[in-house]
Amino acid sequence: MWKKTVTIDKKYGREYNALLQELKKNKAIVFASEESKSRIIISVAARDGEGAQADDYLCDRVAKLLTTYFKHTYLTGKLELGKVMSSEAALLAVMIYYDCEGEYAEIFDKLKSYNVISIDGVYNFAMKDIKEDWEELAAISSNLFDGAYEDDDLYDVAGYVVEEKADRPKFLIADEKNPVVTDLAKGAFVTVDDFYGDNRLNLINCVVGKGAKEVTLDASFKDKNLITAIARFAKVRHI
Repeated sequence: MWKKTVTIDKKYGREYNALLQELKKNKAIVFASEESKSRIIISVAARDGEGAQADDYLCDRVAKLLTTYFKHTYLTGKLELGKVMSSEAALLAVMIYYDCEGEYAEIFDKLKSYNVISIDGVYNFAMKDIKEDWEELAAISSNLFDGAYEDDDLYDVAGYVVEEKADRPKFLIADEKNPVVTDLAKGAFVTVDDFYGDNRLNLINCVVGKGAKEVTLDASFKDKNLITAIARFAKVRHI
């Protein structure tokens, strides 16, 4: 049987919950969690014949966690952001998602070599070069978040980056209270990262971060501010 252990400091509860939701999606994987005084330990296993696939899946999800949730935490900390506005969430989304392929590949390769993955250990000690790039990104962007710019300015900067993205997807989003996002071309659900505990900001983050070209909303969507924000980046349809 293939086995791997993942650990994370308890203070990263948001990130731990996000990883659990991803592990639950893979039926080939079984896992169990236990706690020590300061850490959560997740034991992950799969049948030998499915071990290679399970290992790839686990390392993929942890690498994405480090290049999304942890990157968001790093940038908002460096930028000293408190409550995030819709325009700020849009700009943060392009900062987080639009230069992460190389970061992801580097982290994924490291994770594949570990029998025990300490997620915050990788973040704190194995990502020095990547975090230096994040620090530079925060430094060159800090003036956009200092209050001197209007919301339109932040939307415009984020929109410019989105428009440069190739192969932009089309999304169907259902249920404003518990949003479900589908990539229409792939016929697959899209993970909505819960950075904010706020559906409006999380959906803006998803639409902008994934570079959606067109978004179809069902009749449950009544939030005009959300619709207006999405419409700055994608053609909005209603059903």
